[in-house]
Amino acid sequence: MLGRLVRRTLVVVGALCALALALAVLGSRSHANDAPTLVRSAPSASVPVGRAGGVWAGWHLRVTSVVPSAAQLLGAGARKTPAGRQDVMVFMTASYTGSGRGRLSDLLGRLYATGTHPIYYEPDSGDLNCTAVPGTSSPRPLNELDVVVPSGHSTRGHLCFLIAQGDADSLALYVDRPGCNTSRSRDNCKHRVWFALRREPA
Repeated sequence: MLGRLVRRTLVVVGALCALALALAVLGSRSHANDAPTLVRSAPSASVPVGRAGGVWAGWHLRVTSVVPSAAQLLGAGARKTPAGRQDVMVFMTASYTGSGRGRLSDLLGRLYATGTHPIYYEPDSGDLNCTAVPGTSSPRPLNELDVVVPSGHSTRGHLCFLIAQGDADSLALYVDRPGCNTSRSRDNCKHRVWFALRREPA
């Protein structure tokens, strides 16, 4: 009688241990799913081309137009676009409604483009010679200018992105919330505003 009771007790204890282990595994999996990963694709709720979206710190951004293949606008001194890559030019307006004056570089430092590949693109630098008028050195892209915008005012211009051709059809723009970090090894930005780079058919 005593031996049977001991066996039953051991069975119950074993079952409880197995249940606790299963719950622990499930808990660890849920935390793993919450871990940030590199940006992959834009959600469907993107700000459409031509509309403004708030991007924190007093800034509002509006994509006005996009040139998906901008090689013809890169000027006479442009470098040759590498095989399998594509130059995209994005025209935009940035408005500041915060206190005092806003430095545009604070906004552009949080702005990236991404497509179907699990990578992000920063605005290209001066070696692309990304001008809005062929064969000229001006106007330069916004990320090469030191722009300060008083409250209640706007500035407009363009940015260029050198992307993989496979990302052209899915390319979208996003702006991270201030204070987080987008990096190639770890992305801890859980809040971002997305902007479409293709107009929806009427």
